[in-house]
Amino acid sequence: MISNADDGQQSQYDRRAEVEAILAGDDTLLGRVYRYDLEGRTPLEIAEEEGNASPGFVYGYRSTLKALLDEEIPNSTNLALAAARRVRKWLKTVPVRPELRADLQTLEQKLMSKADNVEAQLVEAEDAQGFGGR
Repeated sequence: MISNADDGQQSQYDRRAEVEAILAGDDTLLGRVYRYDLEGRTPLEIAEEEGNASPGFVYGYRSTLKALLDEEIPNSTNLALAAARRVRKWLKTVPVRPELRADLQTLEQKLMSKADNVEAQLVEAEDAQGFGGR
């Protein structure tokens, strides 16, 4: 619990609620994808709204959202790296309370651990070659 000296009340740290508040005010594509998801839009609808021919980008942004909201580490090293970059950007540019800062720093470390996993990178590269060769 955190004490609020101004009104004498106690406020509990709610990590998810704080991340949701940041995303709700985020004017970047990540924030817009978050709001589109809240509206129940499909990836194709999101792509059309954003003027993209393909909805592929939506899946990457959703992966970053899952990392930010639920601390879910993507299976893909590339997606983990993208999410880690967003966390670093938030740490540099978004004012957050100390508890969320600590959580985001831990999340960034976990994401980078996944992104730097050489074995996982090799598996992804092999999978991509096998997919491309079919």
